[in-house]
Amino acid sequence: MWVVVTGIVAILVGIELAGFRERVPPRSRTNAALVELKALLLDDAAARGEVVGSLAELPGYVADAHPFVDGWSEPVGLAREGDRVVLQSFGSDFEPGGVGQETDMVGVFPLHDRDGRWSAPDVPWLVDPLDPGAAAVLPGR
Repeated sequence: MWVVVTGIVAILVGIELAGFRERVPPRSRTNAALVELKALLLDDAAARGEVVGSLAELPGYVADAHPFVDGWSEPVGLAREGDRVVLQSFGSDFEPGGVGQETDMVGVFPLHDRDGRWSAPDVPWLVDPLDPGAAAVLPGR
């Protein structure tokens, strides 16, 4: 009996969560994904002693089912610029630039603190993904 009740509850929770995802704006989902990815990258770097070169090297990556996606279900971009990591979503148009929902979302964070240790997963952004002008101020963009 409990198995049936638990199964029904799990189905109902899944249905509710699926509806919740649709009510959360893509830019908010993207910001949450970038924050989570930043923490995962820094935790993994501290454990390995180095930062990965691609998201495919992270635990949890599954080929053909890319778990590191933005609010539009597109892969998040990863680049390393010296001691900084750049995470990027190209917005709803999937192209650089744009306005409104098409605006790129770029988050930049440091790999190390002032003492040379790996940054904590909650290190503040150097460039905040919620800043609509962030992509324009980055070198090479």
